[in-house]
Amino acid sequence: MSNQSPETADQTTSYRKVSSDYAAHVQEAMRHGELRSWEYPVAMTILRALSQGLNEEAWKQEQQRSIETLAKKSPDEKTPHTEEANRYEQMIACFKEMHLWPW
Repeated sequence: MSNQSPETADQTTSYRKVSSDYAAHVQEAMRHGELRSWEYPVAMTILRALSQGLNEEAWKQEQQRSIETLAKKSPDEKTPHTEEANRYEQMIACFKEMHLWPW
């Protein structure tokens, strides 16, 4: 018998479902060669955040250094959305297009 309350168990099940769906989107993007190597680690941090039930703000707090680094870089000319202000904004635009931006 589990020591978890029904609400906690439901929440955990919800996090697993969201994480599983997100992982499937990541796999699909990888299968089609859409997820670039520099984007993969970010996708994995998002997957971990989703599995823990974190929101976008909590994820940004955890990833502050990485976000700052990407925000300082110019958009990658070989990647779609070169009109974005920086690499971080470009990554978000690409992730939204691939259904990998969950927030």
